[in-house]
Amino acid sequence: MKRIARRAVLAGLSSAALLTSLSLGATNAAAINEVPCGSEFLKLQLHYSGGGWFDRCYANAGQVTLDTSGSLWVTKIETGNNMMQWYGDGRWQPAVPIAKWTTYTWPSFPDGVKIERINITANVH
Repeated sequence: MKRIARRAVLAGLSSAALLTSLSLGATNAAAINEVPCGSEFLKLQLHYSGGGWFDRCYANAGQVTLDTSGSLWVTKIETGNNMMQWYGDGRWQPAVPIAKWTTYTWPSFPDGVKIERINITANVH
């Protein structure tokens, strides 16, 4: 009887270990990446405290954390052929992703609209 119980325990532990390794190994890769700007891509216009600005563009679905350390703020988002949301002020905004070919603009002032992360959603046809 002990031998049957031992085999049952070993079989259960083996199954648990296999399931754990499968679930830990299956992670989603973020395909989002920074690209040279073009009309099809998500474009963020970033301003900095010295008075200048620059564009940063992204393609492909996924999430990315932005390096906005220092005094950077966003004044314009152009979605291009993408649906997107941004994370700022402790929440994803807006609640529903912004539609393709949409432009958002804000006044430029120091410490204006801060964006910590962006999410380009998969385009569902």
